[in-house]
Amino acid sequence: MDFQEARSKVGAGWYTVLDTRYRSLPAGGRITEVSRVDGRLHVAASGVTARYQERIRAAEAESGRTCEDCGNNGGRRRDLPDGEVLTLCDACHLLRARRG
Repeated sequence: MDFQEARSKVGAGWYTVLDTRYRSLPAGGRITEVSRVDGRLHVAASGVTARYQERIRAAEAESGRTCEDCGNNGGRRRDLPDGEVLTLCDACHLLRARRG
């Protein structure tokens, strides 16, 4: 999966988190999946080292504190009108709740 396709799977606030993982991908490594699971980024990769897997887990944890819409500090929101679980800052949460 290339970076552009990965970006299409998540909000703009997580692009930096993803970009960091793509830029540090070891030779022969490949990111095979990018998605949101329970309001957090999920990344699967093949052909990577255990150290790179640790970096993926760190990025996934970081996404749980990063607004998926804008990249500011955020928290997991389970009370959205459409039932989705997202990590959002207060301002983006309010915007989504109003749109609901």
